[in-house]
Amino acid sequence: MTRFDYRQTTFERWLGRRPVFVVDRTMRAALLAIAAAIVAVAAVTLIECRRLAALDGELAALADRIAVAERDDTRSDAVQHDVERLRDLCATLDGARRDTGIATNTIVRIGNRLPPQTWLTSVQTDRTGAWTIGGRSARLDEIGATLAAVAKLEPAATTRLVSVNATGARGALLDFSIAFEPPR
Repeated sequence: MTRFDYRQTTFERWLGRRPVFVVDRTMRAALLAIAAAIVAVAAVTLIECRRLAALDGELAALADRIAVAERDDTRSDAVQHDVERLRDLCATLDGARRDTGIATNTIVRIGNRLPPQTWLTSVQTDRTGAWTIGGRSARLDEIGATLAAVAKLEPAATTRLVSVNATGARGALLDFSIAFEPPR
């Protein structure tokens, strides 16, 4: 069986005679108002802390969106640069295709005007649009007819005979070169 000691110590007796917490009646209202203010400030602080945490989360989400937008902007600039490069390439190819068509038509027109004993051996052009036409003929007068035919392709162009060389067995064939420069 357990015994309880009901005797009080001196300190407990001293406390028993004095109230530990006694508030004057005039101070009770002021203390109650202070306690209410502390509770209200604590509640507002808690609410504002939660709101601040929500705003921090929203700010982090917006920062992520900005980072994604910047990556997309960089990617967009790269795609735009590629599109411009491909457009330039397409324009270059269209120009080459057009120039090739013009060159082919010019060669055909020259070939159609050749005298019977004359052959084209080379046709070259440069960036300025000037042509060098090489050929072979059996007779000198046919080279002159070829020169006149080339000159008739474009009347404003400059056409000149560059060279004539005798080749073949005993010089039976003549190699020639004609320069054709269209007007600028």
